Amino acid sequence: MNCNGDSLVDFDDFAYLDGGWMKGRHGELLFWVPSHHRQELLWPRNTTVIGVPGAGLDMSHFVHGSSWHKCYKSN
Repeated sequence: MNCNGDSLVDFDDFAYLDGGWMKGRHGELLFWVPSHHRQELLWPRNTTVIGVPGAGLDMSHFVHGSSWHKCYKSN
């Protein structure tokens, strides 16, 4: 679920990296992956990456597109 209460289905087994951008199954931009995290990125279907420390993503507060601002919390 994301901050809107919707299921986040874009980052799934059909997503792929293209020049540092994670793209959805239809080529839509999802998020940027810094170069130092690309090799160790845990995909939704993975629980670990052998040989390197894994970098998992907490997608519980992830929003994108025109809704990205909905997760901002002011202090």
